[in-house]
Amino acid sequence: MMLFPADSSAAAGTKVTFDWNKQNDAKYTFLFLKNTKTDDFLKFRVEGSSISISENLSFFVQDNTYEWFASENEFPNLKNARLYSFEFISRNEYQKRKAEYE
Repeated sequence: MMLFPADSSAAAGTKVTFDWNKQNDAKYTFLFLKNTKTDDFLKFRVEGSSISISENLSFFVQDNTYEWFASENEFPNLKNARLYSFEFISRNEYQKRKAEYE
């Protein structure tokens, strides 16, 4: 189960941290990220159930939406995967949304 970023959420900052629950004792989990504008995918091999990725990675662009999921299968059927989405927003956009909620 994917924990963070939550589905349909927004993330701001200099990095994005992904957290999920492991389903068995596999040594590695594979994190898949999809840029929804370009359909580009990235895959990371992770030991454990969390990884933080810097916004300096050229894959991340502010004010863009991404989909993600983690799998213990290195080559899952991507068409059947349950993708979680999040929007990577700027600090200014974060402050604006925060003020609207207060």
